[in-house]
Amino acid sequence: MTAIPTATEHSAKPFKWNKTAEAIISSVYMANLSVMKNKLMN
Repeated sequence: MTAIPTATEHSAKPFKWNKTAEAIISSVYMANLSVMKNKLMN
């Protein structure tokens, strides 16, 4: 079993936490509403 490499500051594209938790939760909520709306429409 091999380990999955994680992003570090030396990797090509390290993960940067540049949004607030509220902004991320809001984005997830809006995306979820969109998915639910599409399911109701189809």
